Amino acid sequence: MISDSRTRNGHREVRSANGDFKAITTTGHNLKGTGSMYGFVPVTDFGARLKRAACAQNADHLRHIAAHMRAYLVAVRWRAAPRIA
Repeated sequence: MISDSRTRNGHREVRSANGDFKAITTTGHNLKGTGSMYGFVPVTDFGARLKRAACAQNADHLRHIAAHMRAYLVAVRWRAAPRIA
C-alpha cells in the first residue's frame, strides 16, 4: 500500500498541475477510506485533505498537501505484524 501510495503521489502532483481535480478527488476519497484500514491513519488524513482541496479546485493547497504526503511516505517504514499461529 505504501509503495503504491508513493507512485500515486507523483501522479497526483502531475494531475494537480494539469487541473484534473476530479481524478484527485477520487484518489483522495480512496486514500481516506483505505489508509487507516492498513494502519496508516496519516494516509487517511491526507486523503481527506486532498479530497477537500480538489473539490475546492485549490491547486496551491494540493501542491502543499502533496509535498507533506511525499515527506511522510518517504519517512514511513512498514513492518509486517507477526503471524499468530
